[in-house]
Formats: sequence, structure tokens, C-alpha cells
Amino acid sequence: MIHFLRSLKGKPSALLIVILALLLTACAGIPIGSSSNNSNPSSSITITVGGKADNEGRLLTKLYVLMLRHAGFNAVEHAAPGTDGVVFKAITSGQIDLYPEFTGTGLTKLGLNSTGNAQQDYLQIRQGYEAKYQITWLEPSPLNDTYGVCSTQTRASNLGATKISDLTTKTSKLTIATYDKNAFPVNNPAPVVRDSMLKKAPEIATVLNKLAPYLTTQISQQLQSEVVNDRKGVTEVATQFLQSKGLL
Repeated sequence: MIHFLRSLKGKPSALLIVILALLLTACAGIPIGSSSNNSNPSSSITITVGGKADNEGRLLTKLYVLMLRHAGFNAVEHAAPGTDGVVFKAITSGQIDLYPEFTGTGLTKLGLNSTGNAQQDYLQIRQGYEAKYQITWLEPSPLNDTYGVCSTQTRASNLGATKISDLTTKTSKLTIATYDKNAFPVNNPAPVVRDSMLKKAPEIATVLNKLAPYLTTQISQQLQSEVVNDRKGVTEVATQFLQSKGLL
């Protein structure tokens, strides 16, 4: 090599060609635009996702975890799902960063009555949680996990009752609320996230809000049926659903 370089002495153009060739050889195999610092910044953020112990709660939690992981976050599913009180304590104490909650539970936690309007209820809850707990409610899903009064068709037909207040005129032995819309308010789920985590990773909202419109009452019933009746695993059911919607 020394002899070769000496032979190029006095030949600047030839020496330049050799140097360029060596540089290009050293760079071979490195993809254009690659860098040791180009890793997804989300991968360095760990998000602990909690949830409730019922099948619907487990499915919602799993859906959130899978969506966040797909977006590059290090999403960790909390090992011990619990009741309303347990998960609320977990998020306010910082044990978890987010979980799926329902607007009906939100109203109860804040001591509010339903307005009879799902959007107004949601706005009240969002404002209340922000002011009182520094927790943000993301976009709610149309899934309505509310309550109702059940009766056989024959009995309902005999009473001529299609809503709760109809019953007040059918019997003097019952004292029943006369309002129909607010008796069992709309109960929509939404991700609730600690403000400190959302400030650290605002992309969480973008990721989980994509899922919101797909979660309808019919879809929830279908997914729960696959877990209970078809005996499929929660992870399998959630993964297949997200893939079918192009979200994974």
C-alpha cells in the first residue's frame, strides 16, 4: 500500500480517487438515512395500563396495550386488574398511567347526576377529572354499557309499559322515578390518562383515539362472546379484532 501511494505522489487527482473509493467502501452496507440515534423515541417511554377484572374490562385493557405497543411504546399491562375503586386508587397513586373507564362511573365519582345528554355528561366528567384529579379523559366510544329493566314481552304488553315512568300509572305499590332518560344514563368507555404521562407522551391520545369509533355495543358483545362462548384468549380476540380493522 505504501509503495502504491508513493507511486501516486504528484498525481493529486489519482490520490483523490483512491481516498473516495476507500470512504465509499467503509460506508457500504449502511442504509441511507440510518443512524445510531434514529430509534423510535416512544420506545423509551414505559406506560403501565390498568383495567377492571370483568371480561369487557380485560378486553378494553388489552386493546389499549396492543395499540400502544404497535405505536412503539413500552406498554406494560398491570398484573392485577380490579374493581372501580382499586383501579381509581392505582391511577391516582401513580401505580398505573391509564385505564378504560366508563362515563357512568365518572359521574358517580364526581357526585354528578346525568344531564340526559351523553355529550354534556362527558364534558362535565372531563372537566371534573381534570380539575380534581389531573386526569384526562380521551375520546369516548359509542359502546353503551348501561342498565335496563327487563320483562317478558307478554308482561310488558299487558302493562302497556315501554319505559320506566309507564309503570307509575300501573301500580300504586311501586315508587319509581318519573324520568326516563336519566334513570340509566348512557355509559360510554374512554381511556383515562394521568396528565403527567400525557404531557410526557402526548402521542398516547392520537393512538388511542383512533380506536374509539370502532368500539360499539355490538362489537363489545361479539368480542365478549368469543372469549366466553368460543373460549378464545383475550389477547387472541383483541389482536384479531385490531388486525381486521387495520389498526395493527
